[in-house]
Amino acid sequence: MNLRIIVFILLLSGVFIVGRYSQIPYFKDKSAKEELDRKGVDMDREEYWKKEKELRTDKVFYMDMGSGIISLSLCLLVFAFIFRIKYLEDLRNVASLKSKRNIIIISNAVWLLNIPNIFFYYFFRMSRGDYPPFADSLGIPLIYDLSSFICLLVPLNIFLLLTSYKIDFPVRIFVKNNFSVKWSVVIELFYGTFIILNCIVLYESTMDGDIFLIPIHLFFLYILLSLRAAMITKTVSQVEATGDSTKVREL
Repeated sequence: MNLRIIVFILLLSGVFIVGRYSQIPYFKDKSAKEELDRKGVDMDREEYWKKEKELRTDKVFYMDMGSGIISLSLCLLVFAFIFRIKYLEDLRNVASLKSKRNIIIISNAVWLLNIPNIFFYYFFRMSRGDYPPFADSLGIPLIYDLSSFICLLVPLNIFLLLTSYKIDFPVRIFVKNNFSVKWSVVIELFYGTFIILNCIVLYESTMDGDIFLIPIHLFFLYILLSLRAAMITKTVSQVEATGDSTKVREL
């Protein structure tokens, strides 16, 4: 099974969706939408949203989903070429970054990409009329999101420092846990929780068309898999050092 072909088909499906729905307007009646916006400031909020929903077409939903699929598939194709992945068995050769230092520095740099992404996200949606006329200034959500991402740098670095403490890199990131080893279940539960949460955000970003957040979360999925694999490798190595014959199994 050629994984690149599958991802390329996914890319084409995203292009098709965007091409198909880019030809239709955002609203069924543009003049009616403009009239609704003029009256919207003094209208009841529920009444406004009800009428706005009646006027809106499916363009936003499908354009967001299509652009999200394009971004996701392009990132996966780049990943496949960088790590020379063509078939499923090639995944066993995917390695982590070379050192703890690289993981921390690059993770911080990628996390800071959230800042320009926030500006793009809000201003793009404002330009296509996603926000009602009675909405507050974009400054409030911008400042809130920016301050949140900057503050989260602290727990991010604490997490990276603790999970990479006394662990050697690089490692192959796709390893199967041997559950006969002590703490193996705890390791899976710990990293599995973060991986699932990251995948949920990745899915929502794809459906929402947040095209620049998608590569950010794909990168952190790679980091989480790297940290998980490194911890499993370290745990098994310690067991082997004490004379246990248990060995880590690669995919």
